[in-house]
Amino acid sequence: MLKWFRPKYCLFLGIDISPTSIKILEISYYKNQYCIENYAYVRLASDDSRAKIIATIKTLLSQLNSTVKTAAIAVPDVTVISKTIQLANSLNAIDVEKLSFLEANKYLAGNIYVDFSIIGPSEKNVAMMDVLLVAAKADKVDKRIELFREAGLDVKIVDVESYAIASVINRLSAEDKYRVVALTNIGFEILTVTVFDNEKIIYRQEEVFISENHEKELDSNRIKLHIKNQVELFFSTSSYDFIECIYLTGEVGELSFLVQEIQDQIGIPVKIANPFSELKISKNIKLNELKKIAPSLTLAFGLALRLAYEH
Repeated sequence: MLKWFRPKYCLFLGIDISPTSIKILEISYYKNQYCIENYAYVRLASDDSRAKIIATIKTLLSQLNSTVKTAAIAVPDVTVISKTIQLANSLNAIDVEKLSFLEANKYLAGNIYVDFSIIGPSEKNVAMMDVLLVAAKADKVDKRIELFREAGLDVKIVDVESYAIASVINRLSAEDKYRVVALTNIGFEILTVTVFDNEKIIYRQEEVFISENHEKELDSNRIKLHIKNQVELFFSTSSYDFIECIYLTGEVGELSFLVQEIQDQIGIPVKIANPFSELKISKNIKLNELKKIAPSLTLAFGLALRLAYEH
């Protein structure tokens, strides 16, 4: 077969970094199929310096033995302004960009980064279109990019955490395809509940989740209470009266017993997310170990997919 007609084999890195951990996922794309090639995960101490974090990233990349030097990362939702605005549907892309920047300046002053995505026709006015506007302080984004540059990586995509996860929603279960789902990301410091309708974010709420023993284990009772409260708040502040399934992601670890307890408490099916349920897995990966850590790699997977989609 001539070289230029051969199927293209590509590798992509998604990196999820938080105050408590770093997770790196490498996926490949070949013959219209994704494969999990490798992953790395490490906990961070609360007093780790910037230099130590950079050294840790370098160590993880070395352990992966990856040839990839580009990556996708994300910034936390709390650091960005996200808003759906209505603009005339006759505008071209340049005009939409200019107006999006002007709108973003109403909420963030100074040097900012602005991105937008045209959702489609507005339900409020047929002459208008809905545009998703996302803006962030440039210094916060640049600081995160520079961290990875010093670790030897070229950051190609900077996404927002919730939007990166949205790209994984339809991969969380091989058996079921739900419309309205909630994704609960359990971290050692923050618990986040995001509700999606056909992969569109319709609700998102973060709660600080720090206990005295957060360096060692998570408080299962507090997790159950947080999820119950957030589901009730979603119902009381929206026109929705149902959620078809709640997926648990993040530092689920040994909390599988929570599935039945949460389900009994709020009456909604609960599952531990497995974003890799329909993917090929490299023969070099131990399946049992990957299954345990898979829920915590959801964001990293979403970021790797973003790179693949843009390739």
